[in-house]
Amino acid sequence: MTNDLEGSTQWRDTIETRLGTLEVKVGEEARLRAAMDKDLSGVRVEKKVLQALQNTQSEHTTKLRELNENLVKLDEKTQAGFARVHAGVDAILDLLRGNPASGD
Repeated sequence: MTNDLEGSTQWRDTIETRLGTLEVKVGEEARLRAAMDKDLSGVRVEKKVLQALQNTQSEHTTKLRELNENLVKLDEKTQAGFARVHAGVDAILDLLRGNPASGD
């Protein structure tokens, strides 16, 4: 009977040791899963920020293209306007100098 009692105590000690090890491992895995979830939520936030930046950059690129096109058109109109002004000034100068025929 003493052997049975000693065997039972030894078996119980072994089970308690194994259970303690298992509890430690489960705790460690739970901590790792929580850290992984935290990392993944950070990645999700970063992904959203990057997507927002990409959208904003795309919008800005479109707007810059529109502005550049408008600037080119304005430059062309300005050059044409200045050419007409110069022609007018030249015509006025010709008239002032007494050369009305050279303006035709």
